[in-house]
Amino acid sequence: MNSVTDKHHGPLTASLARATAILAATLTGLGVIFWLAANWDTLGRIGQFALLQVSMLACGLAALWHPGWRAPLSLLLFLLTGGLLANVGQTYQTGADPWQLFALWALLGLPMAWAARHDALWAAWALVLMTALSLWVAANTTRWWHIRDQDATTYIFAWALSLLTVGGLSAPARPWTGAGLWSMRLTLTLTVVAITCTAVSNLLASDGSLLYVLALLALGAGAVLLSRRDYFDLYGLSGCALGINVCLVSGLGQLLLDGARGDMLLVWLLLGLMAAALLGWTVKMVMQLARQHGGVA
Repeated sequence: MNSVTDKHHGPLTASLARATAILAATLTGLGVIFWLAANWDTLGRIGQFALLQVSMLACGLAALWHPGWRAPLSLLLFLLTGGLLANVGQTYQTGADPWQLFALWALLGLPMAWAARHDALWAAWALVLMTALSLWVAANTTRWWHIRDQDATTYIFAWALSLLTVGGLSAPARPWTGAGLWSMRLTLTLTVVAITCTAVSNLLASDGSLLYVLALLALGAGAVLLSRRDYFDLYGLSGCALGINVCLVSGLGQLLLDGARGDMLLVWLLLGLMAAALLGWTVKMVMQLARQHGGVA
Protein backbone atom coordinates (compact mmCIF):
# COMPACT_ATOMS: atom_id res chain seq x y z
CA MET A 1 0.00 0.00 0.00
CA ASN A 2 2.80 2.41 0.88
CA SER A 3 4.63 1.69 -2.35
CA VAL A 4 1.53 2.49 -4.39
CA THR A 5 1.03 5.71 -2.47
CA ASP A 6 4.66 6.68 -2.97
CA LYS A 7 4.35 6.12 -6.71
CA HIS A 8 1.44 8.53 -6.88
CA HIS A 9 2.96 11.07 -4.50
CA GLY A 10 6.42 11.09 -6.08
CA PRO A 11 5.58 13.13 -9.21
CA LEU A 12 3.25 15.38 -7.21
CA THR A 13 5.94 16.09 -4.63
CA ALA A 14 8.48 16.89 -7.35
CA SER A 15 6.02 19.22 -9.10
CA LEU A 16 5.21 21.00 -5.84
CA ALA A 17 8.91 21.42 -5.11
CA ARG A 18 9.53 22.95 -8.54
CA ALA A 19 6.51 25.22 -8.25
CA THR A 20 7.60 26.34 -4.78
CA ALA A 21 11.10 27.10 -6.05
CA ILE A 22 9.71 29.15 -8.95
CA LEU A 23 7.37 31.03 -6.62
CA ALA A 24 10.21 31.70 -4.18
CA ALA A 25 12.41 33.05 -6.98
CA THR A 26 9.61 35.32 -8.20
CA LEU A 27 8.86 36.68 -4.74
CA THR A 28 12.56 37.18 -3.99
CA GLY A 29 13.13 39.11 -7.21
CA LEU A 30 10.09 41.29 -6.67
CA GLY A 31 11.07 41.76 -3.03
CA VAL A 32 14.51 43.07 -3.98
CA ILE A 33 13.01 45.45 -6.54
CA PHE A 34 10.33 46.73 -4.15
CA TRP A 35 12.81 47.09 -1.30
CA LEU A 36 15.10 49.07 -3.57
CA ALA A 37 12.21 51.33 -4.56
CA ALA A 38 11.19 51.84 -0.92
CA ASN A 39 14.75 52.78 0.09
CA TRP A 40 15.54 54.78 -3.01
CA ASP A 41 16.67 57.93 -1.23
CA THR A 42 18.71 56.25 1.50
CA LEU A 43 20.83 53.85 -0.54
CA GLY A 44 22.45 56.28 -2.94
CA ARG A 45 23.39 55.61 -6.54
CA ILE A 46 26.35 53.34 -5.75
CA GLY A 47 24.38 51.33 -3.21
CA GLN A 48 21.50 50.78 -5.63
CA PHE A 49 23.68 49.47 -8.43
CA ALA A 50 25.88 47.46 -6.08
CA LEU A 51 22.91 45.66 -4.54
CA LEU A 52 21.44 44.73 -7.92
CA GLN A 53 24.72 43.71 -9.53
CA VAL A 54 25.90 41.63 -6.57
CA SER A 55 22.53 39.88 -6.48
CA MET A 56 22.72 39.18 -10.21
CA LEU A 57 26.26 37.84 -9.94
CA ALA A 58 25.31 35.58 -7.04
CA CYS A 59 22.33 34.20 -8.98
CA GLY A 60 24.41 33.53 -12.07
CA LEU A 61 27.18 31.76 -10.18
CA ALA A 62 24.72 29.71 -8.13
CA ALA A 63 22.88 28.63 -11.29
CA LEU A 64 26.15 27.46 -12.84
CA TRP A 65 27.23 25.70 -9.65
CA HIS A 66 23.95 23.88 -8.96
CA PRO A 67 22.08 22.76 -12.14
CA GLY A 68 19.07 21.69 -10.08
CA TRP A 69 18.48 25.30 -9.07
CA ARG A 70 19.04 26.67 -12.56
CA ALA A 71 15.40 27.36 -13.42
CA PRO A 72 14.40 29.37 -10.31
CA LEU A 73 17.74 31.16 -10.14
CA SER A 74 17.55 32.06 -13.83
CA LEU A 75 14.07 33.46 -13.25
CA LEU A 76 15.39 35.50 -10.33
CA LEU A 77 18.28 36.71 -12.49
CA PHE A 78 15.81 37.72 -15.21
CA LEU A 79 13.72 39.74 -12.74
CA LEU A 80 16.81 41.43 -11.33
CA THR A 81 17.88 42.34 -14.87
CA GLY A 82 14.61 44.20 -15.27
CA GLY A 83 15.21 45.94 -11.97
CA LEU A 84 18.69 46.99 -13.09
CA LEU A 85 17.37 48.41 -16.36
CA ALA A 86 14.65 50.29 -14.52
CA ASN A 87 17.27 51.67 -12.14
CA VAL A 88 19.43 52.82 -15.06
CA GLY A 89 16.47 54.53 -16.70
CA GLN A 90 15.42 56.21 -13.46
CA THR A 91 18.91 57.30 -12.42
CA TYR A 92 20.35 58.59 -15.68
CA GLN A 93 17.11 59.69 -17.42
CA THR A 94 18.35 58.56 -20.83
CA GLY A 95 15.17 59.65 -22.55
CA ALA A 96 14.47 56.14 -23.79
CA ASP A 97 10.85 55.18 -24.28
CA PRO A 98 9.46 52.53 -21.91
CA TRP A 99 9.10 50.07 -24.78
CA GLN A 100 12.84 50.29 -25.44
CA LEU A 101 13.67 49.24 -21.87
CA PHE A 102 11.26 46.31 -22.08
CA ALA A 103 12.66 45.33 -25.50
CA LEU A 104 16.21 45.42 -24.12
CA TRP A 105 15.05 43.39 -21.11
CA ALA A 106 13.57 40.76 -23.43
CA LEU A 107 16.72 40.72 -25.57
CA LEU A 108 18.98 40.21 -22.54
CA GLY A 109 16.64 37.57 -21.14
CA LEU A 110 16.53 35.48 -24.30
CA PRO A 111 19.89 33.72 -23.69
CA MET A 112 18.84 33.05 -20.07
CA ALA A 113 15.60 31.41 -21.19
CA TRP A 114 17.39 29.36 -23.81
CA ALA A 115 19.99 28.20 -21.30
CA ALA A 116 17.51 27.42 -18.51
CA ARG A 117 15.06 25.65 -20.88
CA HIS A 118 12.22 26.01 -18.39
CA ASP A 119 8.63 27.01 -19.03
CA ALA A 120 8.45 29.47 -16.13
CA LEU A 121 11.30 31.58 -17.48
CA TRP A 122 9.91 31.42 -21.01
CA ALA A 123 6.53 32.60 -19.69
CA ALA A 124 8.14 35.56 -17.91
CA TRP A 125 10.17 36.38 -21.01
CA ALA A 126 7.08 36.21 -23.22
CA LEU A 127 5.19 38.54 -20.88
CA VAL A 128 8.01 41.10 -21.06
CA LEU A 129 8.21 40.83 -24.85
CA MET A 130 4.45 41.24 -25.29
CA THR A 131 4.56 44.26 -22.98
CA ALA A 132 7.32 45.77 -25.12
CA LEU A 133 5.23 45.25 -28.26
CA SER A 134 2.16 46.84 -26.66
CA LEU A 135 4.16 49.88 -25.52
CA TRP A 136 5.78 50.16 -28.95
CA VAL A 137 2.38 50.17 -30.64
CA ALA A 138 1.11 52.82 -28.22
CA ALA A 139 4.18 54.98 -28.90
CA ASN A 140 3.84 54.75 -32.69
CA THR A 141 0.11 55.27 -33.11
CA THR A 142 -2.09 58.28 -32.51
CA ARG A 143 -4.89 56.99 -30.29
CA TRP A 144 -5.01 53.36 -29.19
CA TRP A 145 -8.74 53.52 -28.47
CA HIS A 146 -9.54 54.80 -32.00
CA ILE A 147 -7.57 52.60 -34.40
CA ARG A 148 -7.50 53.85 -37.97
CA ASP A 149 -6.38 52.17 -41.18
CA GLN A 150 -3.41 54.54 -41.46
CA ASP A 151 -1.87 52.76 -38.44
CA ALA A 152 -2.27 49.34 -40.05
CA THR A 153 1.46 48.84 -40.71
CA THR A 154 2.32 49.26 -37.03
CA TYR A 155 -0.32 46.80 -35.88
CA ILE A 156 0.49 44.25 -38.57
CA PHE A 157 4.16 44.31 -37.56
CA ALA A 158 3.25 43.81 -33.89
CA TRP A 159 0.89 40.96 -34.80
CA ALA A 160 3.59 39.30 -36.90
CA LEU A 161 6.11 39.39 -34.04
CA SER A 162 3.50 38.10 -31.61
CA LEU A 163 2.55 35.21 -33.89
CA LEU A 164 6.23 34.45 -34.48
CA THR A 165 6.70 34.25 -30.71
CA VAL A 166 3.74 31.88 -30.42
CA GLY A 167 5.29 29.69 -33.10
CA GLY A 168 8.67 29.76 -31.38
CA LEU A 169 7.15 28.57 -28.12
CA SER A 170 4.88 25.94 -29.72
CA ALA A 171 5.34 22.17 -29.67
CA PRO A 172 7.41 21.82 -32.90
CA ALA A 173 10.07 24.20 -31.53
CA ARG A 174 10.23 22.73 -28.01
CA PRO A 175 13.23 20.47 -28.72
CA TRP A 176 15.25 23.65 -29.33
CA THR A 177 13.69 26.01 -26.78
CA GLY A 178 12.63 23.75 -23.92
CA ALA A 179 9.45 25.80 -23.54
CA GLY A 180 6.27 24.21 -22.21
CA LEU A 181 2.54 24.63 -22.53
CA TRP A 182 2.08 27.60 -20.22
CA SER A 183 4.45 29.99 -21.97
CA MET A 184 2.90 29.22 -25.36
CA ARG A 185 -0.64 29.55 -24.00
CA LEU A 186 0.16 32.82 -22.26
CA THR A 187 1.61 34.27 -25.47
CA LEU A 188 -1.29 32.93 -27.52
CA THR A 189 -3.83 34.41 -25.11
CA LEU A 190 -2.20 37.85 -25.18
CA THR A 191 -1.92 37.71 -28.98
CA VAL A 192 -5.57 36.77 -29.47
CA VAL A 193 -6.68 39.48 -27.03
CA ALA A 194 -4.54 42.10 -28.79
CA ILE A 195 -5.77 41.14 -32.27
CA THR A 196 -9.41 40.98 -31.18
CA CYS A 197 -9.35 44.31 -29.34
CA THR A 198 -7.64 45.96 -32.30
CA ALA A 199 -10.26 44.55 -34.67
CA VAL A 200 -13.20 45.77 -32.60
CA SER A 201 -11.67 49.22 -32.14
CA ASN A 202 -10.95 49.47 -35.86
CA LEU A 203 -14.52 48.42 -36.64
CA LEU A 204 -15.85 51.25 -34.50
CA ALA A 205 -13.59 53.79 -36.21
CA SER A 206 -15.21 55.88 -38.92
CA ASP A 207 -12.43 55.76 -41.51
CA GLY A 208 -12.13 52.10 -42.51
CA SER A 209 -12.07 48.52 -41.33
CA LEU A 210 -8.91 47.07 -42.89
CA LEU A 211 -7.54 45.79 -39.59
CA TYR A 212 -10.90 44.24 -38.75
CA VAL A 213 -10.78 42.14 -41.92
CA LEU A 214 -7.12 41.24 -41.40
CA ALA A 215 -7.83 40.23 -37.80
CA LEU A 216 -10.60 37.88 -38.94
CA LEU A 217 -8.23 36.37 -41.50
CA ALA A 218 -5.44 35.96 -38.92
CA LEU A 219 -7.71 34.39 -36.31
CA GLY A 220 -9.32 32.18 -38.94
CA ALA A 221 -5.94 30.99 -40.20
CA GLY A 222 -4.88 30.25 -36.63
CA ALA A 223 -8.06 28.29 -35.98
CA VAL A 224 -7.61 26.25 -39.17
CA LEU A 225 -3.98 25.47 -38.30
CA LEU A 226 -4.77 24.49 -34.72
CA SER A 227 -7.67 22.30 -35.84
CA ARG A 228 -5.35 20.03 -37.83
CA ARG A 229 -4.28 16.82 -36.17
CA ASP A 230 -0.55 17.57 -36.31
CA TYR A 231 -0.97 20.94 -34.58
CA PHE A 232 -4.19 20.41 -32.64
CA ASP A 233 -4.37 22.35 -29.39
CA LEU A 234 -7.74 22.58 -27.68
CA TYR A 235 -6.83 25.68 -25.67
CA GLY A 236 -5.43 27.55 -28.65
CA LEU A 237 -8.31 26.58 -30.93
CA SER A 238 -10.82 27.72 -28.29
CA GLY A 239 -9.02 31.05 -27.93
CA CYS A 240 -9.00 31.71 -31.68
CA ALA A 241 -12.64 30.65 -31.96
CA LEU A 242 -13.63 33.00 -29.14
CA GLY A 243 -11.78 35.87 -30.83
CA ILE A 244 -13.61 35.15 -34.10
CA ASN A 245 -16.93 35.09 -32.22
CA VAL A 246 -16.24 38.48 -30.65
CA CYS A 247 -15.28 40.00 -34.01
CA LEU A 248 -18.30 38.56 -35.83
CA VAL A 249 -20.76 39.59 -33.13
CA SER A 250 -19.26 43.09 -33.13
CA GLY A 251 -19.71 43.28 -36.89
CA LEU A 252 -23.28 42.03 -36.67
CA GLY A 253 -23.98 44.52 -33.90
CA GLN A 254 -22.72 47.41 -35.99
CA LEU A 255 -24.85 46.33 -38.97
CA LEU A 256 -28.00 45.92 -36.90
CA LEU A 257 -27.62 48.99 -34.71
CA ASP A 258 -26.54 51.39 -37.46
CA GLY A 259 -29.57 50.61 -39.55
CA ALA A 260 -32.01 50.12 -36.68
CA ARG A 261 -35.35 51.85 -36.77
CA GLY A 262 -38.00 51.63 -34.08
CA ASP A 263 -37.73 49.41 -31.01
CA MET A 264 -34.06 48.98 -30.06
CA LEU A 265 -34.96 46.29 -27.55
CA LEU A 266 -35.87 43.92 -30.38
CA VAL A 267 -32.57 44.68 -32.09
CA TRP A 268 -30.60 43.85 -28.95
CA LEU A 269 -32.67 40.69 -28.46
CA LEU A 270 -31.95 39.59 -32.02
CA LEU A 271 -28.25 40.32 -31.59
CA GLY A 272 -28.18 38.32 -28.36
CA LEU A 273 -29.88 35.34 -30.01
CA MET A 274 -27.49 35.44 -32.95
CA ALA A 275 -24.49 35.65 -30.61
CA ALA A 276 -25.77 32.70 -28.56
CA ALA A 277 -26.39 30.64 -31.70
CA LEU A 278 -22.92 31.43 -33.05
CA LEU A 279 -21.28 30.56 -29.74
CA GLY A 280 -23.24 27.31 -29.47
CA TRP A 281 -22.25 26.26 -32.99
CA THR A 282 -18.61 27.14 -32.24
CA VAL A 283 -18.56 25.04 -29.07
CA LYS A 284 -20.13 22.14 -30.95
CA MET A 285 -17.48 22.27 -33.68
CA VAL A 286 -14.61 22.58 -31.20
CA MET A 287 -15.84 19.61 -29.16
CA GLN A 288 -16.34 17.59 -32.33
CA LEU A 289 -12.73 18.26 -33.33
CA ALA A 290 -11.56 17.36 -29.81
CA ARG A 291 -13.33 13.99 -30.01
CA GLN A 292 -12.07 13.45 -33.53
CA HIS A 293 -8.47 14.02 -32.47
CA GLY A 294 -8.84 12.03 -29.27
CA GLY A 295 -8.75 15.07 -26.98
CA VAL A 296 -5.17 15.89 -27.87
CA ALA A 297 -4.11 19.03 -25.97
